[in-house]
Amino acid sequence: LTGCLVALDGLLLVESRYALINLYLVFFGLLGQVLWLKGRRAEHPLGWQLLGGIALGASVSVKWNGLGYLAGLALYGLARSLPTPAGREAEAIPWRERWRPWARHGLCLGVVPAATYLLLWQPHLRQSPGATLLTLHQQILGYHQNLGATVHPYCSPWWSWPLMLRPVSYFYAKVGPAGQELIGNVQGMGNPVLWGLVAGAVLLGLGYGVWWTRSTTEEREPCPSPLLFGLLNVAANWLPWALARRCLFIYHYLPALIAGCLVLAWWLDEAWKGPAGRLLAGMLLGLIGLGFYFWLPIYLGLPLTPAEWQRRFPFSGWI
Repeated sequence: LTGCLVALDGLLLVESRYALINLYLVFFGLLGQVLWLKGRRAEHPLGWQLLGGIALGASVSVKWNGLGYLAGLALYGLARSLPTPAGREAEAIPWRERWRPWARHGLCLGVVPAATYLLLWQPHLRQSPGATLLTLHQQILGYHQNLGATVHPYCSPWWSWPLMLRPVSYFYAKVGPAGQELIGNVQGMGNPVLWGLVAGAVLLGLGYGVWWTRSTTEEREPCPSPLLFGLLNVAANWLPWALARRCLFIYHYLPALIAGCLVLAWWLDEAWKGPAGRLLAGMLLGLIGLGFYFWLPIYLGLPLTPAEWQRRFPFSGWI
């Protein structure tokens, strides 16, 4: 269900059609998380999680914000290691047995991604005589520190991304004879219906989390894994952008959006268990599909009349 929701998002479609670098970050980040989670359920987890560590290192090598995928896994592992009423028997395990999973996590989420990251830099270093990894990273960091917050008309603050206040225009042209011109526009924006539902699902999940933490230990059940994993990854991939002082763009929200789709999918799955909830979930999925169809011309750059084009931009900040 999460995959279906992601497939109905316009920003991912635009980014993929232009083969932009953010897609590689998302691909390797998600691949690393999937392999790591598969290892948690495998009889012999080390091999799967080593492969996951390699993919996560590749994600960080694309852009530093690939670290959000590592942070999400680290937070999830930490949350799952906290004692719960259902897991008190773990306290009886000797400490010599407890350290082994932590050592494996340190290897797969620390050493292996770092080694992969360094290895992927080697071709560039060989082609740049005199350059060192330290000097190159100082230059990268200096560039980001000195890049202003308003150097581009499509800059947008991190807090505005879930509300989709400022998409990015990738292409705009008018074609046809005077008086009968059509507009071709490719807009880097998401599916407004999907993004609104994802924001609502995350807020609802946070409310559930507050209730869960305040409930007594006797009545508390384990927090659902998909919900916990999704919320922690939304936080890990979105909130660190609050520290950035450079120009930011809405596509930086993609990793957090996909994690939010997991949260929405969990709520839809829960709703599907009852007749009334099934009707509601079906209606919401239908609205997401209709939203994708309605805004599809500006994801693909299909020609529209000025009136048709204007109907898809009800807010001035979208243009």
